[in-house]
Amino acid sequence: MDVHTGAVDFWGPGLGDMVQEAQFVPRTPDSPEGDGWLLVPVSRVSKMRSDLVILDARHLAAGPVATLKLPVRVRATFHGTWVPEAALRSGRFGYARS
Repeated sequence: MDVHTGAVDFWGPGLGDMVQEAQFVPRTPDSPEGDGWLLVPVSRVSKMRSDLVILDARHLAAGPVATLKLPVRVRATFHGTWVPEAALRSGRFGYARS
């Protein structure tokens, strides 16, 4: 939802399927607010498996730009945390301070 204009854009996974907690990934480190990707785990209930759907956060209604079909079902309690690659290499995770 664009809080300035009130415009709403959305995507749905299809009848009987459910989305889980989405993670936002900026397109570039200096991208403007909301410019990036939504990584969305989708429970494919009837197939007893899950997908990871990647959506362009600025064009949700256009549907996935990619879908990774997982061979197993990811439980609904799954959560993700994203960190910069440098933090993964160094093993040091910090928090921004104001």
